[in-house]
Amino acid sequence: MRQLATSVLLVLTAALIAVHARAQTKKAASPTLSFEVASVKPSKPGINAPGVFRFLPDGSLRVENMPVRDVIRVAYRLRSYQMVNWPTWTATEYFDIQAKADGKTSEEQRLLMLRHLLTTRFKLAVRTETHNGPTYNLVIGRKDGRVGQSLTKSSADCAALRAKLPPRPLAPAPNAPLLVCGIRNLPGRVFALGVPIETLSNTLAEVVRRPVLNQTQLSGNFDIELNYTPDPMPAPQTIPPDSKPIDPNGPSIFAAVREQLGLKLEFLRNPVEVLVIDHIERPTPD
Repeated sequence: MRQLATSVLLVLTAALIAVHARAQTKKAASPTLSFEVASVKPSKPGINAPGVFRFLPDGSLRVENMPVRDVIRVAYRLRSYQMVNWPTWTATEYFDIQAKADGKTSEEQRLLMLRHLLTTRFKLAVRTETHNGPTYNLVIGRKDGRVGQSLTKSSADCAALRAKLPPRPLAPAPNAPLLVCGIRNLPGRVFALGVPIETLSNTLAEVVRRPVLNQTQLSGNFDIELNYTPDPMPAPQTIPPDSKPIDPNGPSIFAAVREQLGLKLEFLRNPVEVLVIDHIERPTPD
């Protein structure tokens, strides 16, 4: 009986191993999600229009005049402070990407397809790590709880403003007044119409290149005007055309948040997940 039981156990074990092996083989054989056709080209020099990134309803991807660093950020749902070891050219050289896919694909599938495109055309190799680094809490900066004159409760009717927009509005000039509720982040200037403080904290995270957690407990939507001197000053080619000149002697972002908004960025150290770029190349011509 003991030998029979042992034989049955061995048979069952072998069967389970075979099933697991078939499952692993099937998983390994699953096709990688990829675009049917893709074109990657350097953008034409001298284009001063804002970059475009758009997934179209038919499953196509349209990228115009964007650095590959920003495309990677979209593909991996990252903020700028979560990218480590990327070469300078990934932020200063601009590309146009056209890709076609089945319109039935989900957003998650399209992002996986975009990652595959980056791997095949830019030879991108990445890994994730957790770094212990600076983070910030955004808090009320005054003991009386009042905020600054550049942070005001908004009376904008966002739905009505959107309804007035033409079907295909032209891209506004960088410093043009906001026609709909939203926020604009320019070198040395952040301004917004009808946005919650959470939107401001997310934008400040891009400016200070560290996570910023909203701890203000301010509710509702706000109009915002924030002017500061970036450190370091941005290269001239990265400043949008027709932007207001940056005051080299103005306040730092930390002083501006405190003086103009009545808020404060409190320094902390916390674990932050980052994407380390091990390898990337300029794409081969189509």
